[in-house]
Amino acid sequence: MKEKNKGIIELVEEALQQMEYISSAAKLRSPHGTMSYARTYQKQFSFVNNDTLKKNISYLLMLNDFLTWTVRRFFLAPGIKDMLLKNIITNFGYAVEATNKNIAKRISEKKDMGFDAFTSTSSQIQSLKIYSRTTYGTGC
Repeated sequence: MKEKNKGIIELVEEALQQMEYISSAAKLRSPHGTMSYARTYQKQFSFVNNDTLKKNISYLLMLNDFLTWTVRRFFLAPGIKDMLLKNIITNFGYAVEATNKNIAKRISEKKDMGFDAFTSTSSQIQSLKIYSRTTYGTGC
């Protein structure tokens, strides 16, 4: 009986080793430079004064980098590809909406915020659009 158990234990251990090998070989690895770092995006959003919002938008844009890489790298069924592309577009919409709310809140809080401060913020938003076009190949 002990010999049978020993044989079963050896088979289970061998199977676990094989599964570990397969799972390590099946990991997704993206080429270096495919995804930007969060701090890179946070620098682009220097006009947002809320650090939590900056981090959340940065992570959202990193997710977009991954989704864009996935759509370009893998052959996907048309329905799945469409869902991922719509998710990318929706994520950009969320980032724009959150940024606009932050800017509107700052404008409403500062009564003395003049035209110069608003145009400065607008120019930073324009530079973000240009960065987005170069990164993803399309406009926002």
